[in-house]
Parts: sequence; C-alpha cells; structure tokens
Amino acid sequence: MLHTITTVDNAVDSHSCSLDSSSASLLDQQLGFMGALYSDILLMVFSYLDQQDCLTCMEVCQAWQQIVPLYSQSVWETVSFSSRGLSMDTVYLEQCLGDHVKTVVFDGNEGKDKLYHIMRKLVDWGCNKIEALEFRGYVTVDQDTFLALLERLAPSLTRLYLTHHGSNITLPDLFNACPNLSHFTYQSYGSVSMANTTLLVPVAQSLQFPKITYLSLDAFEDSQLHLEPILQLCPNLQYFVGPKCVTHGGVIRRHITLDQLLSWCPKIICLQTNHGYSPLYEITGNSWEPIASDTYKTDAYGLRHYEICCENSDRGELTRQLMQHQDTLEFVSLYKHRIDHMDWSPMLRSLQLNRLRTLICDGVHFNAASIVAMLNHCPLLETLVLEGVSVTFSATDVQFLPTLPLLSTLKCVKVEFEDESCLSAMLERFPALKYLVFKSSSLTINLSTAFQCLRRLKHLYLDRVQWKYDNHDDDPVRRLFRYSSPHELGIEVIQLRRMSNISYGLLEAMAHIPTLKVLNADLDAALCVDDKFGLDRFVDRLKETRIEDLTLHGVPYMSHAALDGLGDLPMLRDLRVARTYDETDVDNEAYTHIEFSGLLQMLRKTTSVKLIYLDKTMMVATDEKVYTHDEIATLMEDEIPTRTFLTSIYRYPFHLANGSFTYNVIIHYIASM
Repeated sequence: MLHTITTVDNAVDSHSCSLDSSSASLLDQQLGFMGALYSDILLMVFSYLDQQDCLTCMEVCQAWQQIVPLYSQSVWETVSFSSRGLSMDTVYLEQCLGDHVKTVVFDGNEGKDKLYHIMRKLVDWGCNKIEALEFRGYVTVDQDTFLALLERLAPSLTRLYLTHHGSNITLPDLFNACPNLSHFTYQSYGSVSMANTTLLVPVAQSLQFPKITYLSLDAFEDSQLHLEPILQLCPNLQYFVGPKCVTHGGVIRRHITLDQLLSWCPKIICLQTNHGYSPLYEITGNSWEPIASDTYKTDAYGLRHYEICCENSDRGELTRQLMQHQDTLEFVSLYKHRIDHMDWSPMLRSLQLNRLRTLICDGVHFNAASIVAMLNHCPLLETLVLEGVSVTFSATDVQFLPTLPLLSTLKCVKVEFEDESCLSAMLERFPALKYLVFKSSSLTINLSTAFQCLRRLKHLYLDRVQWKYDNHDDDPVRRLFRYSSPHELGIEVIQLRRMSNISYGLLEAMAHIPTLKVLNADLDAALCVDDKFGLDRFVDRLKETRIEDLTLHGVPYMSHAALDGLGDLPMLRDLRVARTYDETDVDNEAYTHIEFSGLLQMLRKTTSVKLIYLDKTMMVATDEKVYTHDEIATLMEDEIPTRTFLTSIYRYPFHLANGSFTYNVIIHYIASM
C-alpha cells in the first residue's frame, strides 16, 4: 500500500508536484514510514507542528526536504519576520513559502533595508495571494519603493495594518496600490503622523474607494483636519475607529458632524474612539484595541455602536443624535476626561434604547433616578459600566429598577448605596449576572445577604471595598467560602485589591471553590506575619482547585513547603508574589523572604508553570543567608539542567538596613527539554 509524494496532488488543494518516475522511486526509498501513510493522515500530522518543527524535519534527508513543505502548507499560512522569528537567513525558508501564504507580519526590529529585501523575496517566491499584511514599527522613508513593492504583493490583499508606523504616506496612494483593500488600520509612531494627507484635498471627486469598509486611523491631532476628504472617498464605510480627539462633542474633531459623516458614509454602523484604556480591563485583562470588523452583522444598516467624548459638548445635539438612532443602537459609551458638574440626567431620562446591549457612563455626571429611568427602556442590556462620578442609589431608586434578565456584566466605580439592603436588592434584579466589579467606594458588602448573587458569579473583582461581619460571627467571610457546597459556588476568578482583613485563612477558605482558576489578592500583612503555616495550608488546599494564575501581594515569607506545594499544582501557569512596598520601612521585614531551596524544588517539579514574577523579594536560606545576584544565577543554571528558562534579575537602587540588596526576579520558561 503506497501513498507517497506521487499522489500528494490529490490530497493537497491548489498545489501539485511533478516528479519523474525515477525521482519518485528514490523518494519512496528515503521516506521510510511516511511512505506508508495516507496523504490526509500526513496532512493532519503536520498540522500539529509549528514552523520550527517543520524546518527541523527538513534537515532529516533530501526526501523530507521536498515532502515536508507540501504537507505543511497550513503551518505557513501566517509568517512573521522579526529579530526573534523568521529571517532571510532561515534555512529552507524559500521551500516553505508560496501562494499558500495568507498573512505576513513584519516587525520593525528588522529595519527598512531588510524590509524591502524581504518584500522582494516574497514576490520572487510566488507569495502572490497574501490577504493580510502588518507592518510594526517601521519608518519607511522611501515611499516610492515601499508602495511599488506593496503593489506587487497586494493583488489579493484585503487587510493592511500599519501599527506604530512612522511614514507620511497618503491614503489614496496606499489604496491605489492595494485595489482590493477593505480593511485599513493606521497607528502613528513617535512624532510622525499622516500629515501629508493634505494632498487629499485636490483629489478628483470621481475617485472613490468603494471596497473600503473598515478604517482605523489613530494619528496625531494635526492630521485630523484632513479626515473629511478621506471619509468622502469611502461611500461603503461601515466601521470607523479614530483617536480620542476625533469625536469631541458628538462631532469629528468639531469639523465634521455625525450627520455629515452619514451623508458621505450612509452604511456606517460603528463609530469607535480610542480613549486609551478598556473600561472592562478588570474583566478581560486587555487594554484598548480596535473593534473587530465582524462585531455586528452587516445585513442591515443603521448606527449601532457610538462612543462619544462629551467634553464641552452640546447636550441637546447629543440627545438629538441618540434619539435619532435609538432604534438601532446596541452600544453607547459616554465619557469625559475632565469631570465637571454638567448634569446629563435629562438626556438619560429621555432615551429609549430598546436594542441597547452595552452602556458605559464614564465621568458623566447624572443622578441615580435618571439611570434607573433609562434602564427601564433597555430590556436587552448585557453590560453596564458606571464609573468616574459618585452616585448614590436609594431604596426608592432600587425599587423602580427593572429586572434585566440578560445583564451579565456590572462594573461600578464610586457608586454608593443608601444602605446594605439596596445593594442586595439591586443584585437581585440581575439574575444572569456573571461578572461583578466594585471599585473605589465606601461600599460595605454583607456577604450573608449577598450570597445568592455570589453563587452565580464567575468573576468577582473588589477594590477598596469593605466586608461586613454580622454580629456574633467571628469570620462569616471565611465561613461562606469554606462551608458552601461545591455546587453552590462556581466562581472562576477572584480579585481582591487594596482591601482589609484579607488573611491566609480567607484564602484557604476560597480554595474550597473547586472551579477557581485565577486568584489575585492583596493580603493584610499584619494578619499574615504571625500565621507561620497559613500559606502552607492555603497552597495545600489549592490542589483541590483548577488554579492557573496566582498573584499574592503582601506575603511576608514563602517557606520551602509552600513553594514545594506550588510545584505540585498541575494547572498553575503564572505565579506572581510581592510584598507591598512601603517607602517608610527600610528594614528587611518590608520585603518578601523566599526560601531559595523551595523555589528550586518547585522549578524541578512543575510541568505547567510558564512565568514566575517575584517583586521586592529576597532569596534566603533557612539560616537567613541572603543570596546574591550571581549566586542566584549560578544555582539556577546548576540545579535545574533539565529545564530551559530565561532569568532576569533586577537590582533595586537602594540598600536594605543590613547592607544587602533586594531583587526583582522574573523567571520566564521558554521551553521544556
């Protein structure tokens, strides 16, 4: 049964191989076991390899050099050229590339001369069906050369990303070089912006780019004056993403009104603003990034996503705009960087956004009654963010709050409640709540009354929030987590930042939650110093969870036993430990003491950990010896020969009281041997 290279053209789409019979026979002899496998099986096998694996396989023999590229085309659909990735010096690279390459990323570390060289080679190697190109951190001074090479690579190009870019290239030139382009993203770098877009002004009115549906232009403010001619050239634009200065006062840079934009781009469905951060960072862990082009279905038109910077804005005009599109809007973000006393309550009361799924009010002043009135007309709401301005909910406000059956995400910053029953009553209105964030408030949570909500959560983030203990109950918080049925609590992520009374005992109780994956807690050091074995008990209990990411601040001491136990956790991926820094405390007790023998033991045992970050720590022995920078590096190298890892140790610029240094140690595994 022979299924070798001679039949591969029947199994690999859009690629064929022409070999004479003598060459095929020679290959059969050299392929070994591969010659006895069906083509579809080989395709599946190679799909599990990465690019370096494929290059290594090609070193086996001449036969493998020829067959591996044919069966690994799916592995090479995306290629990245950088100082840490592929380069023109990579052996066998030419044989692996061709018209099956769909996405190419160029990292700016290569320099513009190497960039042009790589682009020419890709053309020569037949990479003529590339669909997406990304250039990171380049300053392409020779624009004619860049555009000429881009045009040769771009017959099939639909997506172009220039991120941290430093080139003054006019958009008409770019769009003309890429005639099938539909998605374009530009993010400026340094002091260079797309200032030359002034050349757009005299462009003939007949010139248009009807295929452009997605534009993300994050350039400097001086270039925003030239947005008008750009937008007029894109009649089918659906997504427009601009910098924070773009949508001041419901207009684009105060030069283009929303009505004008819709007259030029009647199919627009999303107007997004980069205001520098993600309002849901505490939940997603991601910083701001442009909206995906497939977020909304495009089979029906109408503005659905609208982010508005309300600085010095006309409240009446914004109200008119929102009411005009209230039948289609699904996402509304109202934000201000400078908090003032302009009351936006009348606008909120007037809106009836029946299709709204996300509402973000950040820095916009309003009263609780107005937001309650608005929520009564938002039955489909899934995400609610109230941030930046203090607002207090009374019992009457909560009484008129509707039940929102789809609300799964709630973030409240500086939100207060008249009494603890108001909070519990509000949470009861959100039966589908999964993600809860409370920050920066004098809020007191009575866990006994809030338990019904907590049992539904997947993600709990509390920052500077007080726990409330019932009378005659020594530690109801600990009791809540420890004695609840495993089926009652399904929390996967718990983050407790800058809170009081967080002890090892509480963490141990939380470790009774079998679904726990991420725990980030700021410990009360005063409660932990005297609990010598508390961390050991907590780590031992973690074995019953699914913990993947553990971050502990305020840890005074990590024993050999605790570190050894961390090495036994089968799913632990990231570990971060720090002692909260206090500038007034200069003695050794201000920093986490880590038994270095325990750290070495953990590294020997673990099969899952990829990152260890130890901040403001001292590596010590059981006899209180403090290890130096060189001793740490040497012992890491000598004691753990079976692991490959990168260790970076940063010395803080101050001495401790005993004359030694404290260290910031980062251990980042690159691979397992």
